[in-house]
Amino acid sequence: MNKLLIFAGTSEGRGLACELAKKKIHSIVSVATEYGEDIMLAEGVKSDYITIRRGRMDKAEMISFIKSQDITLIVDATHPFAVQASENIREACAECGVRLIRCLRDMTQNKDGENDGGVVYVDSLDEAIRYLNNSSGNIFVTTGSKELAALADRINDTDRLYVRVLPNTEAIGACERAGIKGSKIYAVQGPFDTETNCLMLRLSGAKFLLTKKTGKAGGYYEKLEAAKKSGVLCVVIKHPAEQGLSVEETLENVCRCFNQDINEESKKMEQCSGRRLALVGIGMGGGRSQLTLEAAECLENVQVIFGADRVLKAVDWCGAKKVPFYTADKIIEYLSNHVEITDAAVAFSGDTGFYSGAKSFFDAKIADVKNLHIEVIPGITTVQAFAARLGIAWQDLMLCSIHGRESNLISRLRFNDKLFCLASDADDIRAISRKLIDYGFKDSVMHIAVNISYDDEQLYTGAPSDFLNFDKKGLISFIIERGSETPDCTYSLPDDFFEREKAPMTKQEVRAVSISKLRLTPGAVLYDIGAGTGSIAVECAGYLTKGAVYAIEKKEEAAELILRNARKAACDNISIVRGTAPQALEGLPMPTHAFIGGSSGNLREILDWLYAKNPQIRIVINAVTLETQNEIFRYIKEKSLSSAEIVTMQISRVENISSYHMMKGENPVMIVTL
Repeated sequence: MNKLLIFAGTSEGRGLACELAKKKIHSIVSVATEYGEDIMLAEGVKSDYITIRRGRMDKAEMISFIKSQDITLIVDATHPFAVQASENIREACAECGVRLIRCLRDMTQNKDGENDGGVVYVDSLDEAIRYLNNSSGNIFVTTGSKELAALADRINDTDRLYVRVLPNTEAIGACERAGIKGSKIYAVQGPFDTETNCLMLRLSGAKFLLTKKTGKAGGYYEKLEAAKKSGVLCVVIKHPAEQGLSVEETLENVCRCFNQDINEESKKMEQCSGRRLALVGIGMGGGRSQLTLEAAECLENVQVIFGADRVLKAVDWCGAKKVPFYTADKIIEYLSNHVEITDAAVAFSGDTGFYSGAKSFFDAKIADVKNLHIEVIPGITTVQAFAARLGIAWQDLMLCSIHGRESNLISRLRFNDKLFCLASDADDIRAISRKLIDYGFKDSVMHIAVNISYDDEQLYTGAPSDFLNFDKKGLISFIIERGSETPDCTYSLPDDFFEREKAPMTKQEVRAVSISKLRLTPGAVLYDIGAGTGSIAVECAGYLTKGAVYAIEKKEEAAELILRNARKAACDNISIVRGTAPQALEGLPMPTHAFIGGSSGNLREILDWLYAKNPQIRIVINAVTLETQNEIFRYIKEKSLSSAEIVTMQISRVENISSYHMMKGENPVMIVTL
């Protein structure tokens, strides 16, 4: 079977690949740069019959690629002046014994332009430089970025040069390395019409236009016309003489080479190339009326529909075979074993992009099923219908789900005025209602939907206290609107915010520095060991919109303080662990960060446990006593922790004494980052 590689540095190469794709002929299209790939995609060069390969190749790399891909036919459609690239391609083909077709650009000459006195033709860049060095005046250069170094090195005055190059970092870098910067660089994508060329010649004050004879596709004749209109002398480097075929002749030859293979495998291609698996969102499951026309048409015409039992019942009006599989691995295995199925669908409730099992199909090895193509058909999701029922817009809703998963709803509500959530059952409604009250959101408004879009649809609106005994069954979702008196998201809480009693507390300024050293991410899992009042835990929980804090505290009265302070700050992503570290850490999720404010004499054991659990963990320790500080120094030395950072802070506060003000110092604190 023939296998085709096209070196496509020109519009001719891109056009050739598109025409071959229409004829169902596969090709690998090689482009040198990311910009070349972007141009292909921007021009619509995208097909199941086209594979884009990006990156420059020298001759050795070409040989390796040709052999690894079993290439049997190569088309060189590179630029007429890409002499070195064409030479490498010829030599690679010769060494690999692969047939080569050189596809030439249309170089039909404009006879009027050829004979015009405003054009000087030269055979090379060197000849052009010699000619220009015998003159004065600005030069507008359109020969590309590759020869800029040679041009700038040999021209008598680089200040004369104004260059037009492609708008990519490689080309602009070449300009700057040649000493051409700022307003002398025109980084734009062509080709250009005559008027645009005239404008650039005028802006650059050019007396000369230096270009290559690139033919019609390169905008060559528009440059000649612009130079003529602008009274600019055009210096043209003639293209190297080449033997090859036109685009039309190349297309005919490639088709002839592939005709034998196409005839032999046409039936096989018909059976395999069109295998489709559609991921279809069926809306909320309330019947055919909830589907888009596209989704309904798809389900009516496929051979097999996969899905969960409940979802399959919602599409029982379809005549296709129903298979109660909904996981990617089982469906892929089924399709691999049933090659006769060329058109199948997986039905998902709601929309394919909102907490849907459709995501697993993109993560799975779809390529394991030969020629299977995924198509996504979105559906109407509950949030859209729910907002419509309430008569509200939903662009400002925070979207989440606690249907079979954890979600820090209270923490999310601190950052958002409105929140939509999918629930598992009535237990979730009762639990979130209690949390809203406990964490200071009792004046919020809750909207609850049960079986939305079904015949027994029910909608409820009320305060959290109205739903403490909610017991409705069905498919449940809810929207929370924050009240005016609910807590705002606040960072750097003052010390007097926290209930303290006799528990130790990290003071505000030390808290700020310690937390900054932790470098928390939104999804971090933080252990606050020796949490005391929970001031560190509470402050950190405010940053973690997706993460969690585990506050480890051995004293019961301090643990109760942490709970009260967490509720006061509306942080429901703090879990209180009663006990002494490291024993109390067993069974907790793997930490990404840890803060140690108190170790009960177990600092070394705690650090060993944390590093064993996660060698990449980031740890911050606050040490007040000299004994603890000495133990830290020994640990750093023994473990060769060369990246350890140590900062000592001493905070002084103003204290009023009669009519005077004096600074009263706090205990110095050593802040150690490991």
